[in-house]
Amino acid sequence: MPLGYLVQLGDYSLDISDSIVDPRVRFDTDSYLGSGTWEWSGSWGNSTYINEVEPGDYYLATDGNVYFVPSYGPVAHLDAATVNSAPSYATYDGLVEGTGGDDVIDVSFTDANGDSVDGGTGTGPSGLNDSVQAGTGNDSIQSGLGDDTIDAGADNDTVEAGAGNDVIYGDGLGSETLDWSAQGADGTDVFSGFTQNTGDIDVTLSFSDDGNNAATANLETTDTIYRGADEDFDPNSSLLLFGNGDGSTSTTTFDFAAAAGATVEDEVLNVAFRISDIDWGSGNHQDMVTINAYDADGNAVEVVITPGANDTVSGNTITAGTAGESASDASGSALIEIAGPVSQVEIIYANGLGGTQGIWVSNLEFQTMSTTGGNDSLDGGEGDDVIVAGGGDDTIIGGEGDDRLIGGTGNDLIYGNGGNDTLVGAAGNDTLDGGADNDLLRGGSGEDILFGGTGADTLLGGNDNDTLYVGQGDQADGGQGDDTFIITDTGDTGEIVIVGGEGGEINGDTLNLNGLADRSTLVITNPDDSAGGLSGTVELLDGTLVRFFEIENIICFTPGTRILTEHGERNVETLRAGDLVMTKDEGLQPIRWIGNRTVPADGKFAPVAVTSAMLPDAKRTLLVSPQHRFLISGWRAEMLFGEAEVLVSATHMDDGERAFRLPRSHVTYVHVMLDRHQIIYAEGVETESFHAADTGVAGLGEDERESMFETFPHLRQNLDAYGPTVRRCLKKHEADALLASNGGVAPRLPRRRATPRRAPELTLI
Repeated sequence: MPLGYLVQLGDYSLDISDSIVDPRVRFDTDSYLGSGTWEWSGSWGNSTYINEVEPGDYYLATDGNVYFVPSYGPVAHLDAATVNSAPSYATYDGLVEGTGGDDVIDVSFTDANGDSVDGGTGTGPSGLNDSVQAGTGNDSIQSGLGDDTIDAGADNDTVEAGAGNDVIYGDGLGSETLDWSAQGADGTDVFSGFTQNTGDIDVTLSFSDDGNNAATANLETTDTIYRGADEDFDPNSSLLLFGNGDGSTSTTTFDFAAAAGATVEDEVLNVAFRISDIDWGSGNHQDMVTINAYDADGNAVEVVITPGANDTVSGNTITAGTAGESASDASGSALIEIAGPVSQVEIIYANGLGGTQGIWVSNLEFQTMSTTGGNDSLDGGEGDDVIVAGGGDDTIIGGEGDDRLIGGTGNDLIYGNGGNDTLVGAAGNDTLDGGADNDLLRGGSGEDILFGGTGADTLLGGNDNDTLYVGQGDQADGGQGDDTFIITDTGDTGEIVIVGGEGGEINGDTLNLNGLADRSTLVITNPDDSAGGLSGTVELLDGTLVRFFEIENIICFTPGTRILTEHGERNVETLRAGDLVMTKDEGLQPIRWIGNRTVPADGKFAPVAVTSAMLPDAKRTLLVSPQHRFLISGWRAEMLFGEAEVLVSATHMDDGERAFRLPRSHVTYVHVMLDRHQIIYAEGVETESFHAADTGVAGLGEDERESMFETFPHLRQNLDAYGPTVRRCLKKHEADALLASNGGVAPRLPRRRATPRRAPELTLI
């Protein structure tokens, strides 16, 4: 055990002029740093020395300190000493580490090893590419400049990455490997398949013989395969896929799922592996390998292929060049990388010639996402960022740049902002907003809300009942569940393509044109919603073509019908009890009860579309229940019935052209009920509020009826207590006479019309 003097590292590195102090102590050596000199002042024997320079050795001790052992032995009395020359050494390791508490990690923070944000201890030319590992606690992290990698750790963290191409993990990732050598001895036949537990993930392998090529799959632990300089693949652990003949040979499928009791997602990230010996033999074989990847909803996931020098890539397929190689040659080895999230990977192997052929597949490396974690706030800032939030209800902001943003388990809010971003909600009821440019949004499981924003976006709802806001140039697929597609005007160009999806439906998918379509352009090419749903086209008012498939409900105006309120016109489905609506007789009046019911839209429940050809004052076609009534006024009504204003139901206006039934799978009717029956304004037309007569209440569902009675308990025993209708209601023959007297068209409303007490503003929600 050597004796030496403690060196005080002033800035976490061994530098000239660092102090060396008494007393001399014994220490356990961790490593020898190298030789150097010290400059000391003091006494030895009967002599005094000033600024004496002498040689010695520097050591790193197991206690973490640096010690100097002078070659000429100890000094009797040391007044002062400093480093005069020394080997290079620093305590910082390039990793900025937090504590177990609530840290604020920014440019003013220095960890125990001397690492700091933008302190020059990171990688890159200026040392600004920092790695930050915050650890537990509710941390606040600002990583500043450079391409930073940040692991926020457990609990509720806030991250602002700043400029640069940053990688942010809200709750950290686990790293696992599918190891062929762990599955059996060299040469073991695994074509029947197996499942290997890699820690938190069960990877299930299955193989299929796709042709007449005697396909085989065997473990190899003695053959050496190629691996890159910075890669960790075991060169003596691989899978040999072999065949004998032309065309399709085999398909190898990897399925990922969380192991029992594991708190990770079923999907994994950052899958990487190599396929080697992709080569050619004259007159014998030409290897052709296709790699596909899919998420949990079956959507294709991007595969990045870096081929060997002799091979080419087209799409996801690698084709061997005209050279023969071995498994250990770089020129025939392709690196496969799949960022994910990914649930399944498949390798499709084929032969372009007719002889025997084989390829070697390395171990698969991948990372896992935790399903537990804090509610993090993660902001990537400028640059092409990768952010994985993990468990918890997280907020992710991509900022400018082409970002990849993954939420994980929990109800996440994900904003892409500028750039061509990829947003993945994963599990939970997530809200995804692509922002500007051409984005890809994947909702995953849960009832998600997807906003494409501007640009040509792709929206994939995934499982459950999702809401997708789709604009010009977008493509949307709802996936499973009862999805709703709402058309929005983003000011872009390009047709809109919408696929409802057919799995897991109860009421079916709904297309809400949101008042932006020209109803007269609606063309149904497949009217049978039991055989793939309604399909067809419709044009928006700006000329944009909307193509839709597998849609059960098309809502043009209800919900979507605009009601005049104190704040102008609002979509009826956005109204709530207490909101003030404009009435003809009594001005602004509060809504007391709102009800809605979704029913099969055929037979007696099929809605009636009433066009402006029937109601000249209508701003657009209204889609209403058959018994819903409109106010008709004028001298003809007074002449026929002695009253200048009467109510006529939509079903009595049905002439098959200007007003007509519009059957479909389902329709949602929204009821607006006030203190008493009133005339309100819908799309510029005077119409009625809900009236609690026997026929009206009979049309309500049981829950809806009970809800109404809770608001109006006095009606439970006597519906007549609600009072009479606000105007006379015509019978069918009376309505026929009134409409016939005006050529089958309802008279135009008189110009004197109630107006709001203040100028309305148009509010579309």
